[in-house]
Amino acid sequence: MTELVDARPVDGLAAVEAVLGDATDLGNPFGHAAIGTHDDAGRLAPGLPQALTVAGLGAALVPEAHGGRLRGLDGLVRVLRAVDRRDPAAALALGVTPFMAWANVWVAGDAGQRDAVGRLLAAGERAACAYHELDHGNDLTANALTARPDGDGWVLTGRKEVISNADFCAAAVVFARTEARPGPRSHSLFLLDAAVLGDPRARTLPRYRTAGMRGVRLTGLDLDGCPVPGDAVLGTPGRATETALRCFQLSRVVLPGATLGLLDTMLRLAVTALRGRSLYGGTALDLPATREVLAAAFLDLLVADAHVRAVARAASAAPEHLGPLASGVKALVPEILVGAVDRLGLLLGSQFFLRDGTGATVQKLVRDARPTSFGHASQVTCLVSLLPHLLRCARPDGPAPTVPAVLFDATDVGPVDVSRLRVAAPAGDLLAARAAGEPAAGWDARVAALAADVRARGLADTRVDASAAALDAAHAWTCAQAAGACLGLSDAGRTPLADPLVRAAALTRLALQARRHEAPLTRAAREHLLDLLLARVEGRLTLDLDPDPTLA
Repeated sequence: MTELVDARPVDGLAAVEAVLGDATDLGNPFGHAAIGTHDDAGRLAPGLPQALTVAGLGAALVPEAHGGRLRGLDGLVRVLRAVDRRDPAAALALGVTPFMAWANVWVAGDAGQRDAVGRLLAAGERAACAYHELDHGNDLTANALTARPDGDGWVLTGRKEVISNADFCAAAVVFARTEARPGPRSHSLFLLDAAVLGDPRARTLPRYRTAGMRGVRLTGLDLDGCPVPGDAVLGTPGRATETALRCFQLSRVVLPGATLGLLDTMLRLAVTALRGRSLYGGTALDLPATREVLAAAFLDLLVADAHVRAVARAASAAPEHLGPLASGVKALVPEILVGAVDRLGLLLGSQFFLRDGTGATVQKLVRDARPTSFGHASQVTCLVSLLPHLLRCARPDGPAPTVPAVLFDATDVGPVDVSRLRVAAPAGDLLAARAAGEPAAGWDARVAALAADVRARGLADTRVDASAAALDAAHAWTCAQAAGACLGLSDAGRTPLADPLVRAAALTRLALQARRHEAPLTRAAREHLLDLLLARVEGRLTLDLDPDPTLA
């Protein structure tokens, strides 16, 4: 099947590809070989941050209203994915982390704070997002770093640990306790500028060593009675938890969406390596088992991208509904990603263990994939956050929500209005509702059965101590969301999901994923997907839903 390259302009995408150059060129300072060498040393390739600044990566993170080029999250994801195809650590350090910090300023900051941080990021400066404390993990309301009033300002005392960019950022967002009493109104957000971060009472912690994402400098902040001005507060004091829950709706889409670039590169490397490996009178690519793994991984990438894309567009089209949709993406897409990457690594056999050439790059990608499943929020955290939403959906008190067609088409979805983000979404799930309205592969019955199961469990099984069975139901619900995205994109045409073979394979694969099972593709689906995959690789096009030219 001949494909047409999507001609929609995406700000920054072509520029990023151009500065990164040919990944297979051994002399390219940003090629696979050079990036692997620097990754072994625990650093990004020298010059890479500056090159991406010239390409406009920082501007891609900031909305047009604040001096950047960001409109919809789907465009941002595509730009970050281009960086991730080359070096996931660079995408995290230079793109995702600054965006997470920016999201807090965007959601809660005043006009001056937004403009100041927007200018910094657009100019290529980095920002840090300091929520994490090792003793408390994802339990935000237990965080212990304190901020006490002091005249017209505040004094911050405590530690934030395992923070990206903390040692050379131009701004940092810090989550601090401002009330001793427990509860959701006990914390506030502070925006620390370069002057505060340069105070001797704001000490940078030693670097943490990591198994993956080695180029990301994870350090931390030790604030020992550090003074900050009164206007450093982001938003209303005491509302940091609510702000965080709204910001996470954005980052839970952007992080896994960007990291799909890693799977794109992994597939490309696997195809090239297996084509060049002679076995049994042919090549390794001729073996049915090899073809199955490659085709299934390609299908996984298409399914995951469908899920990400629909939810990213919902950030503009229906932000009130974004919370549970974003949690579904963060719970399911990393699971799909890590599973596919692991299977591709095994497919390469002994080559995977070589520390030179393709093997070294593949090992880096396998290491870098894993943090996506727990970074920022774990799968369990996201599934738990989905449970109250499932109960509201299972006990509808009004008509089913209208699913905007713009979630699935190719039009400009428009900017994100963060003022419309809600901590608790309305009843009804835009994507699961799309699956429930379609009998394809029995998804209508599956969604109805899930709703009945959730109703039977009731409110008692929606808290942090939820049963394993309740979490299984939430996991199955994320698969229903992904199925709804695939159905919507299939009906909209244009992408590979419009093909009946690919559509049926995707829906069947998600039905099995909901039960944490796998089964082989049909021979027809396998060969069709493999033909499409090989054509994309030969044409140097990306492997996601909308193929872009790539040098990766």
